[in-house]
Parts: sequence; structure tokens; C-alpha cells
Amino acid sequence: MTTRRPPSCRPRATTAATASLRVTRLVDGPERTARVVGGGRLDRRVLVPAGPRGEPERLVSVVTTRAVRLPNAVVVDQLPAGGGIGTTAVLGAGRLRLGHAEITISRWFDPSVIVHRPTIRPAALQALETALTSRASDPLLGADVVARFGADLTAAAGPLDVAVHGLLGAGSGSTPSGDDLLAAALVALRIVGSTRAEALAGAISDGPSTTALSAEMLRAADDGGAAPEVGGLLRAMLRPSSAGRRDAAIAQLLAIGHHSGAALAAGVLIALRAELVKSRTPRPEVAA
Repeated sequence: MTTRRPPSCRPRATTAATASLRVTRLVDGPERTARVVGGGRLDRRVLVPAGPRGEPERLVSVVTTRAVRLPNAVVVDQLPAGGGIGTTAVLGAGRLRLGHAEITISRWFDPSVIVHRPTIRPAALQALETALTSRASDPLLGADVVARFGADLTAAAGPLDVAVHGLLGAGSGSTPSGDDLLAAALVALRIVGSTRAEALAGAISDGPSTTALSAEMLRAADDGGAAPEVGGLLRAMLRPSSAGRRDAAIAQLLAIGHHSGAALAAGVLIALRAELVKSRTPRPEVAA
């Protein structure tokens, strides 16, 4: 007679994964209980509650190799069975236990975008703008607030709060389009060393709350991190590149999601155009 093991005694299926360096402390730290709060065919979003010593709430995205490799990602070949919304997870000690699956981290990747000697090229901006004109924007994202953000960012100084707070959380999806736009603009400003990056980061930090996933993307952007498609576009636009390579990078970014790719591209365009305009504006003479 065959005896079936009770569920608690079933052996865990082990899966190897590659994780972002941004989740190193969570993965290698002491075990913490978390839960699955969302996901689809290619991902599971695992929320880690705030820690007892003031650690902020964090979100880890378990994604397959077919999904966008987010800056907070743990990448697996295939999602483990189960692990639906509400499933308890345990993260720490070098692994993530999700239902009856155990994901062990065997490799790491760095989501930082690094561009040596970045140079803003007008032809690249024009190519990106032309590509965006053929894409439908998120109908829930107001064109007026996007235009105001671009105008405020172009100013050498001044607050960004009104436009930024109008964009935070605006739009559809787990990362609303307004958040995608802001994240891309912020990482672009960080890469080119803009003096407006701190003002933008401050306005985001002081703004209304948004989704947990967006919050992770915005924190990553402030540290110069982004998805590979965003990094690829920035490198193609800010370094000497052929038109073919640049256009391929634009197409890869625009292919993300329903509206996310276009919103990310718009954020890059707005930020780099603002920097180009400021670089061409004569500085006022100081009286002797």
C-alpha cells in the first residue's frame, strides 16, 4: 500500500535563479516572512513588510527569462507551481521559499546604467520623438501635466512638485505610466549628471504614494538603475552609435507592455531634451 505524504512533509522543488544586486540584503539577510501580492503569467510580486529596525517595505519581483528584468528581479527559467496571490513566502539566508518551491540564488546581475562620457545628441532625440509619435499614449495620463513637467524640468531652478505629484500614480498598470515616465527621466538625469536630478528625486519622495512596484522602480532610478531596455536606450543615445543600433534600442523599449515602453521613452526624451536646452541657454552675466 502506498502512503501519501501530508503536504507539510512534501520535499521542496529547488530552482536556481539570478538576482539583482539591489535585493542582496533581503536575500542574504535573516529570513523574513513575506507574501505574494500580485503577478501574471511571467512574474510573481513578493511584498516584504517593513522591518523592526526601520527597514522600508520592499517588493521583490520573481520573473521568468521571458519577462522584463526589473531592477528588483529574481530571474528564474520557469515560475514555480502555485504561488498565487496571498501565498506566504520566506525570503533570506540566500533563498526564497514560495509555497512548496525553494528558489536559490546562484548568480547576480547589476541593474546600474553606466555610460562613460555621456553626450546628448540632437539627432538621437529627434529619432526618439519621431518613434513616439506613432505610439498611442496612456489615455489616463494627462498631456497637460506631462507638458508642465517638461517645462518645469527645463528651468534651471524652481520647484517640480506640482507636475511630479500630478504624474505620480497616474495611468494604468502595476507601474502606472506617470511613474514610468518619472523613473526614466530620473535615471536619465542621474546618468548625465544633471543638477535637476536632486530636485526631481525630492519631489518624488515628497509626493503621494503609488504602487509598491513603482516605488521600487523609482528608488532604483534614483540610484541610477533601470531595466536593460532603458539602459540600452540611454547607452545608444548618449554614446556614439549607428542609427541602426539606436533605432533597435528604441524599438526594444517601446515593445514593453501596453503603455510602459512609451512612457519610459517619453521620460528619457523629456529629461535629455531639457538638459540640451539648458546647455544651449546663455547664462546671465554677473555684474562686476
